[in-house]
Amino acid sequence: MDTRSLKALSVLRLQGNSQGNHKETQSFPPETSMGTSVAIEISPAIDKRQQSLEASIDAIITETMDEIAKACNGKQFRSNDEIRKAEVEEAAIYKKVINVNAKLDEFKTAANKWKELSLIENSIKRN
Repeated sequence: MDTRSLKALSVLRLQGNSQGNHKETQSFPPETSMGTSVAIEISPAIDKRQQSLEASIDAIITETMDEIAKACNGKQFRSNDEIRKAEVEEAAIYKKVINVNAKLDEFKTAANKWKELSLIENSIKRN
């Protein structure tokens, strides 16, 4: 049985953000057939949307972790293979949402799955 603190699980928020989501320019396509790249401007509206997505995801993660912390009642968080798999799936969907390849509802579903598995594992061990 693996045990971890809930604080360590907040790493989910940090995963997937290595693409530099707040850059003002990006190369598109990365390289043309001639070996050169073309820089395009990312509009402020896209940057605001990105910030809104990140704020929404942060709120979902915070709410989910608060519910799990309440269920743990100050005790060590217990994890298992199923919970770790749900965390990996959630992190993958997080990356997709940030890169606009998935919808926020998909992330909510993954977060709820992680929460339910965590609540079951931690409630069973507490009773």
